[in-house]
Amino acid sequence: MTITEKIISFLWLSRKFEQLNLKSVQNEPILITKTGWLNSNSGPDFKEAEITIGNLNWIGQVEIHIKTTDWKRHGHQKDPNYDSVILHVVWENDINESDTLLWKTPILELKSLVNENTIKRVNEIIGNQQNIKCKEFIGSVPDIVFENAKQNALLRRLERKSEEIETIYKSTYNDFNETLYQWFSKCFGGKLNANNFLILSQRISYKLITKYIDDTFKLESMLFGVAGFLDKNLNNEYYLKLQDEYNFLCAKHPILKNKMKESQWQFFRLNPNAFSTLRLSQWAAFLSITKNLLDFSLSFKGNFYKESNAIRLKIMASEYWNENYVFGKVSVKIPKKIGVQFWELFIINGVSTFLYFHSVSLSIEDHLEECIRILESLKVEENIILKDWEEVARKGKTAFDSQAMIELYNNDCKFAKCLECPVGIEILKT
Repeated sequence: MTITEKIISFLWLSRKFEQLNLKSVQNEPILITKTGWLNSNSGPDFKEAEITIGNLNWIGQVEIHIKTTDWKRHGHQKDPNYDSVILHVVWENDINESDTLLWKTPILELKSLVNENTIKRVNEIIGNQQNIKCKEFIGSVPDIVFENAKQNALLRRLERKSEEIETIYKSTYNDFNETLYQWFSKCFGGKLNANNFLILSQRISYKLITKYIDDTFKLESMLFGVAGFLDKNLNNEYYLKLQDEYNFLCAKHPILKNKMKESQWQFFRLNPNAFSTLRLSQWAAFLSITKNLLDFSLSFKGNFYKESNAIRLKIMASEYWNENYVFGKVSVKIPKKIGVQFWELFIINGVSTFLYFHSVSLSIEDHLEECIRILESLKVEENIILKDWEEVARKGKTAFDSQAMIELYNNDCKFAKCLECPVGIEILKT
């Protein structure tokens, strides 16, 4: 039988132990009014617990350990953050009776108070090898509990993304337009080239982009040049024109000479339609069509899906790319439009997350509502994670659902955080 601090925390939080005539190791009566809330940061494990010990009512922190001596082994006696601990909850008390009377903090031992089947069930779920640990039990969980878990997960995802945007925001000296440009650029790069697109946007400022916002070819020449794609000797009209234009712009704006290396860009294991050469041309077209990125983000007031799709259909790589995926290699002629799946992921990862950041930064509730409306207006995604959820009869309907379930899977299921998940807690309560 495996016992961890995580399991003890669950037992405490869910009160899955005998509480009738509960007493501390020091033989004082204990009455638990509130277990407190689980602290995921440094300091005691539970905050703001309300407990009656003896004849005194206490409000304070609770610390969890496997053994009593872990308190000193972890050095808590020297840490003032633990001075407010009102109860030390342990699985096993490993100090003798005379020493417990000298112990500053009351001790509650759970070992003799917990049903063995409860521990077995916890280990059965957390210890299994399935991707979704509660796969065999989740069918019995009420929909409202799963919805609560999804909402918590989506909020965590938005907050995490918001922190990423906040980092960019601070680096741009609180310039919303520059921040949005860099964030959108990163999202446009896709999973493998996101950071390369971000670096590129940091080398070509949005202020400079806006000088040439009506000239897609100039935007392309800047993007391809600074990205490091224009250093070859190719006898190709389009390529030579890009080189000439880039050199001309470098003379006007020397900062454009700060180039990346072509070798930085990832092509391996990418679908040719996702090659960075195509994406850069499409990115130039997107910038030119939308003009003002902040206005674009806040412009969808009617049928979002219809309005955003109308913009997507206008975004195409320049004519050269109809017969090429990389410079100098001719392929079958196909217009290189933005695909629906890529566009929706860009809206989800780029637009909706920025609106959340914008709403939090400026306390604009309308933008938060718009963020949710966007996610609820887009269809559920298709990937291997969502297939796992479908196998346990938890199929999403919108991007709100899919983003929440992906977050739940990646941050809870993958790391067996069942004891922190509303679904896991519900299952283990039964």
